[in-house]
Amino acid sequence: MTTLDHWNSGSDSLKLVANAPAENIQRMSLFPAYSVSDKDYRFLGRFSNLEVLCLRDIDLDKVRFEFPVLPKLVEICIDDNRVTPRVLEWLRQQPRLKRVKLWSAFSIDESRWREVQSALPGMTIQDRLGEVHP
Repeated sequence: MTTLDHWNSGSDSLKLVANAPAENIQRMSLFPAYSVSDKDYRFLGRFSNLEVLCLRDIDLDKVRFEFPVLPKLVEICIDDNRVTPRVLEWLRQQPRLKRVKLWSAFSIDESRWREVQSALPGMTIQDRLGEVHP
């Protein structure tokens, strides 16, 4: 197994993800349901072989999260409205991160694109459809 997905499932299934054997996991998608009461994402630091990480509808500034350095991470998907200064700082710490996909149900404001691009120089910033802002 190289991929773990946790989409709209509860706290018990999130515990299964947290305790999965970390060494083989290269891709992970987390999109919690409202039924996830224990919002503890500190386990992500165990997954040092992650190359692709999708964090949907997770406010990293308000949940338990230790902002780990993930040495092999090359791509992350994160909600546009969850990219705070602290999250930008965390993304800059990722040694191999090359692509940031901003997810939004609507088009992303041009000033927001510029803000993220200037904070993450040298990285490709895409929208959820894969389009790169000019």
